[in-house]
Amino acid sequence: MKYSEILNLTTEDINQNIIQGKVTLQKLVFSHKISPLENTAQLGSAKKNIARFKTALSVKNNK
Repeated sequence: MKYSEILNLTTEDINQNIIQGKVTLQKLVFSHKISPLENTAQLGSAKKNIARFKTALSVKNNK
C-alpha cells in the first residue's frame, strides 16, 4: 500500500493494519526459525510496512 493511500485511512484502520502487520511479522519470524523462508525479503518488507503505518499514524496525531 502506498503512503499516500495510507494517509487517507482512518486512525482505527491504521491501528488495525499495524496490529495485523505485527502478527504477520511474528509468524514470518517463527516460520523462518523453524525452516528457512524461500524469500527472506518478506521479513524486511513486513517491517517496512509496519514503519509506514506507524509514521502515518504519528503524522495524523500531530495534526
